[in-house]
Amino acid sequence: MTGASSQTPPKCGNSAVIRMDSYEDKNPQGTLYLLHTQEEIAFTNLFELLEQLDRLAQCSESRASCNPGMQRVVTGKREDVALRSTPEIQGDIATFQIKIFFCANATWQGSLGWKEGKQKLRFRSALEFVKLLDSALPQPPLQKGELCCEAAHAG
Repeated sequence: MTGASSQTPPKCGNSAVIRMDSYEDKNPQGTLYLLHTQEEIAFTNLFELLEQLDRLAQCSESRASCNPGMQRVVTGKREDVALRSTPEIQGDIATFQIKIFFCANATWQGSLGWKEGKQKLRFRSALEFVKLLDSALPQPPLQKGELCCEAAHAG
């Protein structure tokens, strides 16, 4: 396995493991582990994570150009097994497996599996992906007097 690098763009493939090590003030930090190359790419904020996932999605969209004449055949089961059977693929606060199916309308669609929560959900946009990720991560407790929803502001 290659050490973490924030500069290396993903090579062809469409699945990765997100190792979430910190989520303070809704700022994710961790690494993106590419299953097909066993490379890790560090991210220190949401933008860096989305940028790397977008590169992964763009590459998976044009896989034929990455390796002409050769089809990449990887089943979801094989990649799911890789996540469960590799103990070092474990985030400090959460571990997710993302699989990007295709790109459309300047965003990507796919599935997000949460290892600790034993859930797998599909998303239809990068925004929906971010909301799924946020809902699975620990939220800061509300402070005394802090409002919990937008409806409270209306009154």
